[in-house]
Amino acid sequence: MDKPHRLIKALAWYTVFYISISFGWHLRQDGIFDARSLVWLAVKIPVLLFAVMVIRRGD
Repeated sequence: MDKPHRLIKALAWYTVFYISISFGWHLRQDGIFDARSLVWLAVKIPVLLFAVMVIRRGD
């Protein structure tokens, strides 16, 4: 595995962990059924799926 590929994979893992932790914090603060958390989900889920796709593709 070359260096740029390892960097991209590390950034993808960081993205997954960041979104997971911030989502948990967001739910703890606001609850799931308010408008802000639904917008948050609509923005972050595609980013999360893309990061997971990058991680899975990289082997």
